[in-house]
Amino acid sequence: MINIILETERIILRTFTLQDLASLHELHSHANVMKYLIGGTRAKLSDTEMDLQKYLEHQEKYRFGKWAMIHKLSGEFMGRAGLVTIPDSKEIDLGYALHKKFWGQGYATEIAQALVEYANINLKGHTLVGLVKEGNQASVNILQKIGFIFTVCGLYFGEEFLVYKGNA
Repeated sequence: MINIILETERIILRTFTLQDLASLHELHSHANVMKYLIGGTRAKLSDTEMDLQKYLEHQEKYRFGKWAMIHKLSGEFMGRAGLVTIPDSKEIDLGYALHKKFWGQGYATEIAQALVEYANINLKGHTLVGLVKEGNQASVNILQKIGFIFTVCGLYFGEEFLVYKGNA
């Protein structure tokens, strides 16, 4: 069952379903899109299938997670965005990945701000973090626009990141 999580002026954020696998794989197999994201490019469909299963399990367990971004006017799959728990902490990672055709149009900032608002209402008491790999200036700019501040370099999910923090 598809549930709409939130809507912005131009974006619908909804839960993933198994029918999203092909769209998600198209996103996850694109080298430029995945360059700075955890785990990098997924060449095999089975790797994306594992990602999707993790998203569905996280949603089931925590009632939030990574969700499908849909363009409100066209209905097109834009990418994914959401909030993910960081093991053994009260931190929640705010993340997004958009198809390249949607870059540079303010969509990432729009969805990131909406996720902060969602977290402020639904996830009080947690610290929101944005994990950014060195060189990903576009994500740094977005996180700074929505009020996150750089705090430290740290190891998350087995990879080194610049850590930006906000509050929920």
